[in-house]
Amino acid sequence: MNFRMFFLLVCACSATTGAQAADLRGYRAGYRLIPGTLADEFQSVTGRMTREVRDTCAAWSTVQDAQIDGTLHDGRTEIAALHSETTEAHDRLSFEFSSSSAAIGSTSTLTGRMVRDRVSAPWQLRFTRQLSGVQRPEQFLQLSFDTLLPMSYARALIDALGNGKAMFIAPLYNGVDVNPLEYSSRTQAAHPLPSVPALAGLRGWVVEQRVDGQSETRIVTRQIAENGVLASVREVTALGVLNWELTELTLLEKDCSAR
Repeated sequence: MNFRMFFLLVCACSATTGAQAADLRGYRAGYRLIPGTLADEFQSVTGRMTREVRDTCAAWSTVQDAQIDGTLHDGRTEIAALHSETTEAHDRLSFEFSSSSAAIGSTSTLTGRMVRDRVSAPWQLRFTRQLSGVQRPEQFLQLSFDTLLPMSYARALIDALGNGKAMFIAPLYNGVDVNPLEYSSRTQAAHPLPSVPALAGLRGWVVEQRVDGQSETRIVTRQIAENGVLASVREVTALGVLNWELTELTLLEKDCSAR
């Protein structure tokens, strides 16, 4: 199960249309996994995910946890889990990240930082990895200046669609995998949002995204609110069709004391 690739696909990105782009909001959300058609070897699949996004006035801070439990027909259970934390500076000059994952007897961690001295300069990325307990040497990469981070990607996507563009394509790096992914986003249709107070009166859309990685390509469909909240995700994976449904949501105010 390529759970790291799956986790990349559930990062929250936003879109809106119209002359006035909505502001991104911090929020705390919980999701449950509702499986669709499963792969032949699986009898059942359950899962849960939490995501917290905070605006500290100087940066966006995110924490995300997800776990999927798959039961095979012979009764064995496969468990995959991932934890991720990121800090993305508002000035788009630095990005810190750490993530850890465990699946089918293997573990992996990734920790690093990206910096540059101006927004027109390439990113300087340094990171360390540990695979099943084996520490790898620190590595250095240079990424193109136009490589976006999770919240800057969301902001750019909002602006593009707000200006009437039906497609938006950009490289995205979110600190869960070493290499950036190419995201192609296409608006499908307006769609009612879940009936929760925090989303009352907001517009929502269904956005289809094609995500091109080094080893595979995925298509993921997201339902999103105009303030950036991820309302649902649908993806076809090796486990089958996975649907993540919003179960709880709290909008968070800026917390400048957390700088």
